[in-house]
Amino acid sequence: FGGGGTGMLATGLTLPWLFESAGAHAWPWAWAGMALICTPITIAAIAATRYSAEPTRPKEKAPWPLRPCLSSFIGYFLFGLGYLVYMTFSIAWVRQHGSQTLSLAATTSIMWAVLGLMSMLAPLVWRWLFTDRQDGLPMATTLTTLAVGAVLPLVIPSVFGIWLSAALVGVSVFMVPSAVTGFIKANLPAASWGSALAVATTLFALGQTVGPAAAGWISDVSGTLSVGLGVSALILFSGAVLAITQRPLPEAATQSADNPAARAPAE
Repeated sequence: FGGGGTGMLATGLTLPWLFESAGAHAWPWAWAGMALICTPITIAAIAATRYSAEPTRPKEKAPWPLRPCLSSFIGYFLFGLGYLVYMTFSIAWVRQHGSQTLSLAATTSIMWAVLGLMSMLAPLVWRWLFTDRQDGLPMATTLTTLAVGAVLPLVIPSVFGIWLSAALVGVSVFMVPSAVTGFIKANLPAASWGSALAVATTLFALGQTVGPAAAGWISDVSGTLSVGLGVSALILFSGAVLAITQRPLPEAATQSADNPAARAPAE
């Protein structure tokens, strides 16, 4: 996820200043600029598929038990439900509670740049935890860090609180997908990875579809974004509590021993 972090860093350092100087009508310029950047990257990604080996043959499938995976999968659903609320409404919250000394552009620029920089560093920070784990501890730990980061602006309603929040969210937000991927690879045979990840990703997608709409409704009813952000932090923490109950599947020890890829840290 270094690419996502790089994009956040680059846009954080540029776009708030563009909007401050040119106004809201500059958004089309931003979208066009991102499209120009993404075009060569897309071509490079397509070219890279020539060297990407699939773990299974197209028609090869293996059954896998859903119930023992539910703690991680539901935790991943709650991640989707809660994290996008922060990503969607954090700038609006900063606009309402920003610094009296710094401009909105400066506050949001530093916030988004910190978010991106910490996302880039996250694999280095969490490598020690992700290596050789077959349980839900990586997801629980990163979700807890994310929940603390999401609630921090409400606890420390200042520029320092906003920037510290961005650091904690950045260092954890992209590691939750790595955690669920690592859990699947460490506990299930390679022939099951595709279908298991499809289930997990579908639950995540449902969560991030519902989350911002629900948080927006809660904020409208309560009259403040703080309530919506607080609810999202509570949801993320609930996901962490659920993830910590995840235990390795009975066959995980044999699977990990036979599969070097399952032992590699998720990045």
